[in-house]
Amino acid sequence: MIDQDARPYTDDLTGTDSDEVSTHRFSLNGIEYEIDLTPENYDKLDAALRPFIEKGRKIGRSKYSGRAWKEAVSGPSAEEEK
Repeated sequence: MIDQDARPYTDDLTGTDSDEVSTHRFSLNGIEYEIDLTPENYDKLDAALRPFIEKGRKIGRSKYSGRAWKEAVSGPSAEEEK
């Protein structure tokens, strides 16, 4: 049985629909980003970031993820708690 609701995903960079689109995460200056890209556009992102990744220091994963991250961001600030 074919799933008639199946739709291709859209590449966020080009707006192109494709069954090969994947979601990728990256962060910069403490802000996490998520983008859906075709393999070709992911290769472009990887090529652009590669020189910086090779020279950068790996610090591991963020201590916040998913729900915990949203709660930490949406909670009161340190100044508001005073």
